[in-house]
Amino acid sequence: MRATLRWSTIGLAVLLVAGCMTSRSLQRGQMAAGRGDWDAAVAYFREALVKDPKSIEVRLALERATREASNAHIARARTLEAQEQWAGAAAEYRVAADLQPSNALAVTKAMELERKIRAQVEASRPPTRMDQLRQQAAQSSTIPKLDPRVRLPLFRFTNTAIRDILKSISDQTGINVTYDEGLEGKIARAYTIDLQDVPIEEALNTVMAANKLVFKVVNAKTI
Repeated sequence: MRATLRWSTIGLAVLLVAGCMTSRSLQRGQMAAGRGDWDAAVAYFREALVKDPKSIEVRLALERATREASNAHIARARTLEAQEQWAGAAAEYRVAADLQPSNALAVTKAMELERKIRAQVEASRPPTRMDQLRQQAAQSSTIPKLDPRVRLPLFRFTNTAIRDILKSISDQTGINVTYDEGLEGKIARAYTIDLQDVPIEEALNTVMAANKLVFKVVNAKTI
């Protein structure tokens, strides 16, 4: 009887300690959220959820903190982007995307800026002999390509069907778009993208890669 009582007491003590630890993490998360430190709030709420995976209160608090943290990083990214601090903006968009992988805007902008940074690095270095040979080969190649001078000054869509996005590209550039059979379901899928002043091929690559699609250039005016 005494042994049973002792083990019951120990079990109760363990539960109380675990509950206190969860409560402490939850309280710290709520304090961090109260002062607008959403990254810290996310960390504390995640800690609390590990200790109490069934807590609806903790789950709801974590969902809100994650959303607010992602939005805060996007806001910082926009500020840095306006200042043309591409590396910092890309890093902020990437953190926002890591927090909310379903946030298409953050994912798209991170990819766009990372490409821009790579392009700047490539443009700043002198061409190698191999680069010169590639350029000569490209100029003499008979493989059809889209005109790199064709740019999209504003490329912004929110929850828009891929089919409609491609139609907009066609309307703006005169590029004809034809489709393989069986793609109706995929091109009806909604997608969000926000790009500015990009070459047409870059815009197409972004849309296609994000939606596991590919395109082939038939000629300078048809894909």
